[in-house]
Amino acid sequence: MNLKAKRPDYKPERESIDLVFEILGIMGLLLLFGYPLFSYGSLPEQIPTHFNASGQPDDFSAKWTVWILPAAGLAMYLLFHGIKQIPDKYNYPVKITTENAAFQYKNAVRMMTFFQASIVVSMAYITLITIQTALGNAEGLGTYFVQLFLLIFIGGGIYFTWQSAVKK
Repeated sequence: MNLKAKRPDYKPERESIDLVFEILGIMGLLLLFGYPLFSYGSLPEQIPTHFNASGQPDDFSAKWTVWILPAAGLAMYLLFHGIKQIPDKYNYPVKITTENAAFQYKNAVRMMTFFQASIVVSMAYITLITIQTALGNAEGLGTYFVQLFLLIFIGGGIYFTWQSAVKK
């Protein structure tokens, strides 16, 4: 039996928090492309391309690789944008009914918007620090970047899944 086929077709309305996440994502994209564009001429021929768990650079490549994260960030942004258009196709921890569809879809789309913004902002931060490290103005991502990154993504996933399960 295909439960997804019987789900209501409902497009959730956005609230102010959703717009905040959207604006953060767009600002992240602007920084993700703008800062490398602004700084490219100043970059040395070799830039950091990988950071270890302590946030220290441990691999270097040609300066053109500064465009890999912006390209990946744009791809992720567009992927999440597309996914947000089809909340009736997601997997949910509860059965979707006519009564709960509005909340469940809104919560799920908000989660996707949160992850979209978080990924793009994280990539923008990594790009910013990569450039600053290459220019000698920073020494890496910092000791707590990985922990903060994991906290945001795991914590966000737990929060939105909990919201979905609690408000069946």
